[in-house]
Amino acid sequence: PVGRAQANVHHHYDLSRRLFELFLDPSLQYSCAYFEHPGQSLAEAQRAKLRHVAAKLRLAPGQRVLDIGSGWGGLAIHLASIADVEVTGVTLSTEQLALARERAETAGFAGRVRFELMDYRLLDQRFDRIVSVGMFEHVGVRHYPEFFGKVDSLLEKDGVALLHSIGRT
Repeated sequence: PVGRAQANVHHHYDLSRRLFELFLDPSLQYSCAYFEHPGQSLAEAQRAKLRHVAAKLRLAPGQRVLDIGSGWGGLAIHLASIADVEVTGVTLSTEQLALARERAETAGFAGRVRFELMDYRLLDQRFDRIVSVGMFEHVGVRHYPEFFGKVDSLLEKDGVALLHSIGRT
């Protein structure tokens, strides 16, 4: 449920940024990296994941992109850096939101990348691309239909959605 989701995120992600810096790559990518070859560093594999995700989205100038569960902002900023797109990232973590906004400002993308503290289910605008990396596992099996229904309602008819999640049997 919407209210409980934020409490769950707060418990898991609103911890000290320094804690996450101890075990994540420098860009604080939280989910699976994409190791293209043996010996690749975690930072390189996370950059490879960002490139791989971006390629699958088939971005074009002027598109509106939604990043559900935008974390510390790395994917949204990457997408804006390689394509002339506007990205909206939504998160329920106040810690992630603060750093994501800071990073967008520092990178010079504050006009094209914005981050909001909000549940994706409260959005009502449409997007050309929707991406969600590492958030779906928090949705819960009973809420899968609600998630996909909401994505469908937010996605333009000719849009592309990409969902990256940890598998589950």
